[in-house]
Amino acid sequence: MRRGTGRRGMLLAIGALACALQGAPAWAHSDDYFDSHPSAHGGQTRMAGPIHIELVAQGTQVTLYITDHAGKARPSAGGKAALRLGDAEARIELAPGPDNTFTGTLAAPLAAETIVVAFVQLAGAETQTARFGKAPAANAREHHHEQH
Repeated sequence: MRRGTGRRGMLLAIGALACALQGAPAWAHSDDYFDSHPSAHGGQTRMAGPIHIELVAQGTQVTLYITDHAGKARPSAGGKAALRLGDAEARIELAPGPDNTFTGTLAAPLAAETIVVAFVQLAGAETQTARFGKAPAANAREHHHEQH
């Protein structure tokens, strides 16, 4: 065995670890991070496993936008989504919409204090859950299309 091979291996391992840790913030977004950055469609965004879910409510119309951690749209075709509002046991089923959306109609507009839990299952994937702490208003924030 050549002298220095162990050192080279250790340096490679340290370099790989540094690269992995450098990428961590790109996918490890907290609720505080999302609340302090504008969402693409003016709603409220949460991380749910391998996806981001943006909830936009306008009157009684609700839309979920689904992206991956890089901001790339994930198709809703073949998937399922539902919402639970507040402490209610009832679930509101949403239908796959165009591109990366799920859409539905609420019985009444969301109150600002309403807690919303979204359940999203993309085709061939496990169900992901996200909790939204307040009713998101459409156009409440500047739109952006930056990748994270």
